[in-house]
Amino acid sequence: MKVYLMPGMGAKSTIFRGLSLPPDTEPVYMEWLMPEHGETLSHYAERLITVFRIETGSVLLGMSFGGLVVREIAALLSAEKLILISTIKYASEMPPHYRFVKPFRPGLWVPLSPVLKPGRTARVVPVKRVKKRLMLYEKYLAIRDSQYFRWAVEQFLNWQSPPLAVPFIHLHGTADRILPVKYLQEPVFKLEGLSHLMVMTHARRLSEVIEPFLKS
Repeated sequence: MKVYLMPGMGAKSTIFRGLSLPPDTEPVYMEWLMPEHGETLSHYAERLITVFRIETGSVLLGMSFGGLVVREIAALLSAEKLILISTIKYASEMPPHYRFVKPFRPGLWVPLSPVLKPGRTARVVPVKRVKKRLMLYEKYLAIRDSQYFRWAVEQFLNWQSPPLAVPFIHLHGTADRILPVKYLQEPVFKLEGLSHLMVMTHARRLSEVIEPFLKS
């Protein structure tokens, strides 16, 4: 069985290297493509299916914005299972402060320097916890193109979740500040004290949950 893994917004697929999958599975690490002008998330998912030759009956795993992408892929072809990490599974789970800023289209005008150059930003941030998180972003950031990030933010804020008719598991840290767990609908497998970046910081703990799900 193939497991296709989609990283978070702009990140490298190496964020998943710490995950342990059952020996009878074959991981396929997907990378972000540059979006086409005016491209919808559904059409983007179609291109990923073609580029990475995603097969019907496979398992799809997505982290953060990548979770939305694998949801779109699952709506286009029949998947065996879906694994969602640090993400939302329905548009109704979007935090209210994101819904508030949506009409202002922040993806078109918000300064992106802290996102595109997290290492530089970390040097001037006094809070150690934030500095450490920014350095993780620096290590795993694959795309540093403002066009991509403005597109991704707009797609995230305007996402209309397709029907979810695939067996799934949703893993989420209780200390996630990007997508707080309190806004999520059940079922959610909550990992106490873990953050939005738990796939990088606590891969072994996540593997203990994912492996039985894949074997079931």
